[in-house]
Amino acid sequence: MGIDPTPEQQRVVDLAIQSGAFQDSDEVIAAALSLLAEELATVCAPSRTMTPSKAVDNVRELRKGVTLGGLSIKDLINEGRKR
Repeated sequence: MGIDPTPEQQRVVDLAIQSGAFQDSDEVIAAALSLLAEELATVCAPSRTMTPSKAVDNVRELRKGVTLGGLSIKDLINEGRKR
């Protein structure tokens, strides 16, 4: 399989590697596909119920290695309320 990333996608891959969290682009792609699989499982099974504790665990797992570029969660929540 060949992948031809956009410049923005390549920038994200490069930043992920530079962060030290990943050794190479294969690891970045594997992690991205793992997150996509989890998201699809959630989207494709909307009737499944989740306890609040499990939801918190899932959010913590998904947030690993994610930064907000200087924004806080509170900033994002406030922005979401504006829409």
